Amino acid sequence: MPKHCYTLIFISLLMLTCQSTQEPKIAPLLLARTFLLQEKGQYVTYAVEQIQYGINQSVEKQTYQLQYQLQSSEKQVSGEEKLIIVQRRRNTPQQNWQTEQLVQIMVYTDKVIQVEQNIPLYLLPSPLVVGQTWNYHQYNTLGKAIASLQAIKNTFVVNHQTFPQTAHVIQYQDSTALGQKSQLTVYAANIGMIFLKKTDVSYCYQPHCLGKAIIDFGSITTYQITDYGKE
Repeated sequence: MPKHCYTLIFISLLMLTCQSTQEPKIAPLLLARTFLLQEKGQYVTYAVEQIQYGINQSVEKQTYQLQYQLQSSEKQVSGEEKLIIVQRRRNTPQQNWQTEQLVQIMVYTDKVIQVEQNIPLYLLPSPLVVGQTWNYHQYNTLGKAIASLQAIKNTFVVNHQTFPQTAHVIQYQDSTALGQKSQLTVYAANIGMIFLKKTDVSYCYQPHCLGKAIIDFGSITTYQITDYGKE
């Protein structure tokens, strides 16, 4: 074969190689269903701490455990998936679990709705895109609450446990000089919620403390995952 033919072949292969390496990588879609319990019998256990602030600066702290377990998963005729979660509680690890309620989660192609105590909450849109917003209370009468997906992180640590893929959501956030109402939730892939912090406090508004974020009354509740698995 003539020498110039080898040269043309080499140049062609080089151009194909450059084109293949320069093609942009398309990130896979992150579906909201990924960040929920996946299989029947799968459970998550949380350590819950609730700090109650009372008038005259009294502070009461309560701790207990909650467990969420996927009882069933059914495809509906219209296409959505219905999850039933059993919520259990115990005050100490030595006590037996007591069932508190059943939580229903509806997984649609474009969103996830959680129904708890007959109140539907717009849990997550799908697919997940950092920066997107939605109305957490869209399907109830509690008033508008703008939720947002703050971040998708590769590493997040709770109680010395590392989770490789997590979605960080602010369900609502309203902070003024007179108080704060907010809720932050972190979901882990194939597990569900692993951390939650809910704040509902009013600040002291007397002249000597106004603007100093000194809590007058209210509560701060945190959930932190301690264990997860499948029975």
